Amino acid sequence: VRSALVGALGYYVASYLDFKGLEFVTVQFDRLILMTYPIFVVLISAVVFNTKATAKMLGALVLSYAGLALVFVRDLSLLGDDVYLGGVLVLGAALAFACYQILAKPVIDQIGARVFTSMAMASAGFAVVVHFLLINDIGSLALSGRAMVYMAGIALVSTILPAYFLSAAIGRVGPQATAVLGNVSPLVTAVLAVFILGEVFTPYHALGTAMVIAGVILFIRQQAA
Repeated sequence: VRSALVGALGYYVASYLDFKGLEFVTVQFDRLILMTYPIFVVLISAVVFNTKATAKMLGALVLSYAGLALVFVRDLSLLGDDVYLGGVLVLGAALAFACYQILAKPVIDQIGARVFTSMAMASAGFAVVVHFLLINDIGSLALSGRAMVYMAGIALVSTILPAYFLSAAIGRVGPQATAVLGNVSPLVTAVLAVFILGEVFTPYHALGTAMVIAGVILFIRQQAA
């Protein structure tokens, strides 16, 4: 039961809030807000589990999020009022995902990453189906064959495989290190958004990205010391 609830939190609640927020903000902006979840992981872990978070580690996080703030301020002038609603939704996704990573660690240690991920994904899938049926007609599932292929590819490459990799990482290196290393993924997403979707990338974005990467490297070194 615990695995199911934790899985629903990480793969249903967090994902739903993230995608809902994406309706109101750009991909880059969404990723930048979502990248705040390592702060929640570190702070919650320090308070609840009494894990060590040194001043240098927190300084590295400040550097990373100062870079995020730089990009955030730059993009804010380009977005309308909907950005506030979208920002709150994505921030909620970040908090939900941080709680998921923390709660998943002891369960993974007990039953293993593969079993946990299978149970978590199954419970999240059940929650998605129930949610869909509550707000949509069953006829809306009538999609073209091409659309079904795209959906299957997204489910496998972007959801199922990363979920197993993420659970294995949490089990091996813990939620804090996994959270910080996960910053690489949103940065890659932002780059793809620029080249594929044509989103704006200015010197402010470049500087902010460099600050984030530097902060992540410093954090990892401090944690390994």
